[in-house]
Amino acid sequence: MIEHPSQGKLIVFEGPDGVGKSTIAEQLAYRLGEVGIPCEHLAFPVREPCSLGRLIDDLHHYAPGLGLGDVNPTSLQLMHIAAHIDAIEGRILPALRAGTWVILDRFWWSTWVYGGAFGVSECSLKAMIDLERLHWGRVNPDVLFLVERNIGASVDFDGLQGQILQGYRELAGREQVNSCVITLKNDTSVEDTLDAVWEAIKPFIRSLTKSRTTSSESQKDIQLTLLRDTIPNPTVVSRLSPAKPTIVYETYWRFAVERQEIFFRKL
Repeated sequence: MIEHPSQGKLIVFEGPDGVGKSTIAEQLAYRLGEVGIPCEHLAFPVREPCSLGRLIDDLHHYAPGLGLGDVNPTSLQLMHIAAHIDAIEGRILPALRAGTWVILDRFWWSTWVYGGAFGVSECSLKAMIDLERLHWGRVNPDVLFLVERNIGASVDFDGLQGQILQGYRELAGREQVNSCVITLKNDTSVEDTLDAVWEAIKPFIRSLTKSRTTSSESQKDIQLTLLRDTIPNPTVVSRLSPAKPTIVYETYWRFAVERQEIFFRKL
């Protein structure tokens, strides 16, 4: 997790397709903005215009329309890692350093789970993810929500869906040592699920509020100190200080005495 208190928080939502994680992430970013916490909502791969993520996402989903045949699954996952690194270095880390919270839809977990489900070897996946983690440096999610939805008998636990769900659950168990991992059941309304997320991140919000209050008080102290430094010290004149006659003073009284003597001689 990020150690420096001035840095933003990294909140990640992971899980299989169709569980509602993107909606929850979007709504959380909106709610944080409402309470004055700067945040960015991003998704892996970042699909903004003219981005590497958009290009790779198009290659993934529209390869035939781009004149490509079948893409090897390992090559495809490696392209996704390239898009992740581009977003990590260009968007995510700079935002965190600036104190902005990042709400991230998907993490490298999806590369591991979906890559494995589609036949990429664990050896290749580990090498790819090690490269991505190198670019993350010491940054891990402050909270990672593994979103699940109760879809009951419609899941074939021996098939692809079951393999993906099991892959996420295994990762959640292993990664508890690196991040706070919370399994989030998205079986009610979006508002109820969002309230559960909000409750989980409340300690971070309180910490940020306290930090802002302390910073504001420190700034006030600095301003008062600067104000005191700019006010000149008053000049104190003691009434007991002995008078020091000047030349003008002595000349005036000498002239007055002489005029008095002339006046008395005329009487």
